[in-house]
Amino acid sequence: MVSPITQAAVQNGVLTCSSKIDHLSKFIVGNNKSGAFLFAAKNSPDSRMFSASIEVCPEKNLPFYTSMSFAPIAAGGVEAVYDTIEYIPQPRDEVAKQYFKDAKLIALKEYILFYEINGVRVFLMPAGKDGCVMIKKEVIR
Repeated sequence: MVSPITQAAVQNGVLTCSSKIDHLSKFIVGNNKSGAFLFAAKNSPDSRMFSASIEVCPEKNLPFYTSMSFAPIAAGGVEAVYDTIEYIPQPRDEVAKQYFKDAKLIALKEYILFYEINGVRVFLMPAGKDGCVMIKKEVIR
């Protein structure tokens, strides 16, 4: 079954990227409730960038935001990028120790920790006294 995001993309004339849109939207949204806002070009949508902003609502976790963008490339194929942004009700340093203890810390700025794990880049940013924001970003070629 094709994801609702893919169906909407195809209805907007985005065909070249539809397979990658379907794969990535199923990976990120899964069986969770979600809502999306689509960005499709009005002119020549199949040869331009397509993007979606999505709210994903897992049953047992806090909702999170994701953004996915897709573009056909001149050499053939599709390039894509996605970001997920989620609030975690634990301090940044605790999350880093719990989830990224075996990952290499690549850069430490004043507030944001940065890790790379199998091509996915993860940023941890403090959010108030008892929480943090985790941003995951991956470019797919």
